[in-house]
Amino acid sequence: MFPKKIYDRKIKLNYENTLITGPKGVGKTFLIFNFLKKFKGSWEYYDFSDYREKNFELTSDLIIFENFDFSVKIPANKTVFITSSENIEIENFRKIELKPLDFEEFFAFEKSNSPTNTFDKFLKHGNFAKNAFVEDYFKEEYLKDVFDLLPFNKEILKFFFAHIGEKLTLYQIFQILKKRIKISKDSFYKTTNELIKNRVIYEVEKYKAPKSPKKFFAYNFAFRNILTNKKNFF
Repeated sequence: MFPKKIYDRKIKLNYENTLITGPKGVGKTFLIFNFLKKFKGSWEYYDFSDYREKNFELTSDLIIFENFDFSVKIPANKTVFITSSENIEIENFRKIELKPLDFEEFFAFEKSNSPTNTFDKFLKHGNFAKNAFVEDYFKEEYLKDVFDLLPFNKEILKFFFAHIGEKLTLYQIFQILKKRIKISKDSFYKTTNELIKNRVIYEVEKYKAPKSPKKFFAYNFAFRNILTNKKNFF
């Protein structure tokens, strides 16, 4: 079950009820694998995105629910790790809103002696933890796979990801999109709010100018590289 290489993140898990949220690809599963490397107790792993029938025993010291959908009751007398791509809350659980690798973590994962070359890779391939285990030739394909699996309107995603760092109001974005695709104002704003809530995109206000157009950033900036040939970042 474990990958051949598991590298440390700055965030660590402890033996306590923990909810790990974050969009696909940020490294939720690898964070759990990192903990299990040194865990001495018994554990059970259930992935709710796996369609195969599950036989829930729930007798081990640690229960792991990946991609949890609340279709079973959380055991009250066990330590439980839960992951979700949705930014949910669970009472009495430590919550970790996991982000992809920062450059310091990426540099450690790359095992490189050249900060310059590593930063070039960081900008080109992005900051997913799995990049450390994927050959450079396939990293763009992996980005496309992750993009395809994000459960949101793809045309809205494409626009935000292709225009990261640009100053645009939501009204301006909607006006542009409605000329390209059939979309209602309510649908656009609902999807945008979900993207922001689930940390797929971030809106950043201009300093001391909250009414100015905001800049939008993707949780992995390299998505832009599979959607546009533009080289400028901001």
